[in-house]
Amino acid sequence: MKARTPRSDLLLGLLIIAPPVLATLVGGLVRPYSATASVGPPLAGPSAAHLLGTDTLGRDVLSRLLLGGRSLLLVTLLAVLAAQVFAVLLGVLAGWLGRYGARALLGLLDVVLAVPAVVVLAAAASAVGAGGAAVFVAIVVVLVPTTARVVYMSTRTLVAEPFVEAAVLCGTPTRRILTRELLPNLWTIIVAGAGSRVVESVFVISAAGFLGFGPQPPSPDWGQMISENSAGVALAPWSVLAPALAITMLAIGVTLLSDACVARLDQTTRAGRPARSAHADTDRADRA
Repeated sequence: MKARTPRSDLLLGLLIIAPPVLATLVGGLVRPYSATASVGPPLAGPSAAHLLGTDTLGRDVLSRLLLGGRSLLLVTLLAVLAAQVFAVLLGVLAGWLGRYGARALLGLLDVVLAVPAVVVLAAAASAVGAGGAAVFVAIVVVLVPTTARVVYMSTRTLVAEPFVEAAVLCGTPTRRILTRELLPNLWTIIVAGAGSRVVESVFVISAAGFLGFGPQPPSPDWGQMISENSAGVALAPWSVLAPALAITMLAIGVTLLSDACVARLDQTTRAGRPARSAHADTDRADRA
């Protein structure tokens, strides 16, 4: 078998992720029926009128599938972006502060990390009500500690590197060290973490829909579709298999795309590594 390459991962990831993403983007334009109204007998099998059959309430499965990913994709993108920003800021800050500052900051994050995601979901739903806002808050709370700890460990390693020590000895401002010396060397870690966090977010949102913490009925939602139709899966399997397959394809596609981006960034970083102390050299020359 041929070895995997960034290009093959990229192409395969795009091929896998394209169907659920395109279905979500254009679903409102091409859906054959209303996603909330009963349009046929309950738990009917696939037919010319209903390509994926109907669910337990007689609603068209295909129509609900085409609209069910909107909240998942939107909340995932916003929550992962917010979580990554907070986590990177906290991780870099903890890594730069040293042992005592990091101990206090990471100790608080470890307490949050010890709380199960389901408990966080339930608490968020109780605070702001079930729906997209609760899921967003829960995902940010769940994702930040893990990413922040990874960024912290990488930052501590970079702080001990000669090019950072040289920048400090040259009197380079802290803001410049963080933005020009540390962050550019953390991009691989950040992108790799983002891919993993997207997958984790997808499953958290799906679990929220399954448990009733996500968008409320009759709004279509992939996780909610699995929960609503699980009792009739023997009679209408596509009412459960279709949203489950969409979630799986989204997770696998994001993983492959993340792997491709990380491999590409890693190659770029290795190629430019000898010059990464250039900023410190420039500062030294300016001071001279």
